Amino acid sequence: MANASCTETRLTKCHPMGDERAELETLPRENPNPVLRVTRDGIITYANKASQPLLKIWKRKLGQCVPAELFRRFPGIGDRITILEVECEGRVFSITFASEMHGRYFNLYGFDITEYKRAEEALRESEVKYRTLVERLAEGVFQLDAKGTWVTLNPAGAKILGFASPGDAIGQRQTIEFFPCDCTAEQAARHARENGSWGGEMLARKRDGTACWIQANVSVSLNDKGAVTGYEGVFSDVTERKQTEMLLRTLADRSPIGAFIIQDGKFRYVNTNVQECIGRKEGELLGKESLDYVFPGDRDVVRAAAIAMLKDNVVQPYQYRIVRPGGEVRWVLETVALIQYRDRQAILGNFIDVTDLRRLEKQVVEYEELNKLKTNLLSTVSHELRTPLAIIKGYSQMLVAYGRRLGKEEKENYLRAIDNSTDRLVRQVDQLLDVSRMDAGLLKLQKTEANLPELIATAVSEARLRAPTRRILLDVSSRLPMVHIDTIRIRQALDNLVDNAYKFSGEGTPIRVSARRSGSEIIVSVTDRGVGIAAQDLTGIFDRMRHIKQRLTQPGKGLGLGLSITKRLVEAHGGRIRVKSKPGVGSTFTFTLPIAEVHNEKKSQTQDYSRGRGRAGGTQPDLTGARD
Repeated sequence: MANASCTETRLTKCHPMGDERAELETLPRENPNPVLRVTRDGIITYANKASQPLLKIWKRKLGQCVPAELFRRFPGIGDRITILEVECEGRVFSITFASEMHGRYFNLYGFDITEYKRAEEALRESEVKYRTLVERLAEGVFQLDAKGTWVTLNPAGAKILGFASPGDAIGQRQTIEFFPCDCTAEQAARHARENGSWGGEMLARKRDGTACWIQANVSVSLNDKGAVTGYEGVFSDVTERKQTEMLLRTLADRSPIGAFIIQDGKFRYVNTNVQECIGRKEGELLGKESLDYVFPGDRDVVRAAAIAMLKDNVVQPYQYRIVRPGGEVRWVLETVALIQYRDRQAILGNFIDVTDLRRLEKQVVEYEELNKLKTNLLSTVSHELRTPLAIIKGYSQMLVAYGRRLGKEEKENYLRAIDNSTDRLVRQVDQLLDVSRMDAGLLKLQKTEANLPELIATAVSEARLRAPTRRILLDVSSRLPMVHIDTIRIRQALDNLVDNAYKFSGEGTPIRVSARRSGSEIIVSVTDRGVGIAAQDLTGIFDRMRHIKQRLTQPGKGLGLGLSITKRLVEAHGGRIRVKSKPGVGSTFTFTLPIAEVHNEKKSQTQDYSRGRGRAGGTQPDLTGARD
C-alpha cells in the first residue's frame, strides 16, 4: 500500500528514469516559490532551491516520503487542490498539488501568501476594533435594507429605540421617519438622490410606541439604475434638547423682547415679537438673509457693531432701522451673542422696538427747545416793547411838564415820535397775537378774488412813505391773472419782506419788488443790495427767533418773528418761500402763489397754522430762510 511504503523511510536517494528525467528538466529551477515532484507513493523525487526550508521543516530529503498527514491529502488523477498552509522562516506558503505523467507523479507548488495573511489578520483586527468602537459608541449606528428593515443596529441605537438588545431589532421594520422634520419625505428622497445623504432632526417611535426626537445623518445606497438598495447612518437622542428648545421657544414667543437666531447670515429662528416688528410671518423670514430687512443705510453699522460685540465679548447695545412692508421704518435697540445651535456656531440676538421712545425723545428735545425759545421770546419781547413804551412815556412826560414852554415845532416832533412808537408797539403786539393764533390754529383766512398787481403797487407806495430815503422799485406785469387770497395776510407777508429789506440795506441802495407768472403759479420777489446773509446762517432762517450776526450787531430790528409769520402765511395759501443771498451783495426773497386757487373756495374758511400746512393739507417742503 502507498501508506505503508510512505511510512518506511528506507530510501535515501532517488534515481529518476529517462522519461521522468526529461520531464524534470521542464520544471522551473529558479522559481522563487517552492516546487517539488512526488510519486504516487509519496516519494520526493525533485525539490528546487526554494523548497529547502520546507524539507527542513518536514525533516525530509530527496528520495524520502513526504509526511503522512500530507500524503493522506493527495488528490485524484487530474485534480488540483490546495490542501494546507505551511509557515516557514517567517513566511507562510499555500501548498497546491497537481497530477502529472498520467497520474504517476504529483507536482507540489508552494505559493508565498505571507502578505495576504498579514492583510487578512490586519483586517480581522480592524473589524474587531471597529465592532468594539461601534458597540461602545453613545450614538446609534445602523444599516437598513431597501424596505426599511433593520440589518444591523449597535447597542446604543437599540437602547435609544427601546430594544433590549440589537438582536431584538434585526429583521424588524424600523419606526423612524428618516427625513428631517422640516421637510417632506419626497424632498428628503430627492435630496438623497442628488447628494447621497441628508441629515437633521427626525421623529422616531420607540418599541413601546412612545415618541422621541433624534438627530440623524443618513446615507443612501443606490444601484446602477438609481433605485434605493439600503440606508446606513448614525443618530443620537435629542429628545431632552428638543423639549428644552420647545420650552424656550414658548417663553420667547411670549416675551415682549424680540429674539432671533442667525446662522450663516440667515434667520433660523424668530419669535413672535420679531415677526410683528419686521411685519412678516415666520415662514417668510426663516432661511432669509437677516440684513435684507435692515435699512440700507444702516447695514454697515449693524455689521460693524455686531462684529465688534462678538469679537470683544462685550454687550454694547446699538440702534438701527428696520424696513417693514410698504416702506415703514422702525427703530430697534439690539444686542447679540455667540451660541451653539444644533451643534454649530450661531448668533443669538434680541432687540426692542424703540421707535416710540425715539419719538418721545425728539419731543422732549423739541419741548426743551420750545422752552428755551419762550424764554428768549420773553426776553426779546420785554426789551422790544420797553423801547417804544419808553419813548411814549418820555415824550408824554415832556409834553405834560413843559407843554406851555415848548414851541409848536417841538410839540409836533414829540407827538410824531409818540405816534411812530405807538405804531411800532401795535405791530409788535400784532405779531405776538398772530403767532399765538397760528399755534392754536385759530387764525382765519378771508379769501377773495384779488388783483395782485394792484395789491403790490399799494404796498410799495406805502413802503416809500415809511422809508423815504430808500429807492423802492416796482417791476410787476399788469396782465397777471386774478388770485384767490386773503389780501390782508398776503399784504402782511409782503410788508414783512419789504421792511426786512430796507432794515438791512443802506440808504440810497435800491430795493426791487417784482411779480411774474411761471406756469401755474405767480412768483413774487423782493431783492435788496444790503449786507447779505452768510451760508451757515441760511439754515433755519424762517424759524421764529432766528438771530443772525447782522441782527445781533444792529439792535432794535424787531422781535424776530416776521419771517416765521411770512412763511406760514404763504404756505397757508399753498405757496412756497425761499431765499438766495450772498454776503456783501444782497438777498432775494421769493414766494409763490398758485394760480389754481382762482376759482376755488369762494367762501371764507378757517386755516390750521399750528403745523405749518398749506391749504391742500400736505406738509410743505423745508426751505432755507432769511432775515426778519
